[in-house]
Amino acid sequence: MQPGSDLQPDLPAQEHEEEYSEHVIDAEQEHGEEYSEHVIDAQQAGKRLDRALADILGEGFSRSYLKDLIKDRHVLRGGKAAKPADKVQEGDLITIRLPECVLPDITPEDIPLDILYEDDDVLVVNKPKGMVVHPAAGHWNGTLVNAVMHHCL
Repeated sequence: MQPGSDLQPDLPAQEHEEEYSEHVIDAEQEHGEEYSEHVIDAQQAGKRLDRALADILGEGFSRSYLKDLIKDRHVLRGGKAAKPADKVQEGDLITIRLPECVLPDITPEDIPLDILYEDDDVLVVNKPKGMVVHPAAGHWNGTLVNAVMHHCL
């Protein structure tokens, strides 16, 4: 069951405020995705939705990521899609669905590394000029990360 599914989308969240007396309403996991609901308090009122979301979720998420969540409709305000710049009001019900984290498929590659120092916790590498650091569009292999993955196996 998704939190907020009992809300009528055409009614403002304030009309349901009595049902949600706590700041964090509910958190569930469904198909690897985490759902939670939050009621905007007086301290968050008037802030942009993305800033309020940063306050709610804490430091583990960049504002850029939060904006993407909002734009991709993983964040609803009063049961409806919103924009990152929308101002929130006290009593607004914010529903958040954090998609399941998908680990990248990084292929270890036997690429020589100039290792300056290594212990159980630290690896210091002299990266060659022009070597791409991590896989991204156009550079899925031959990167420093591919080399480090092979080295650490």
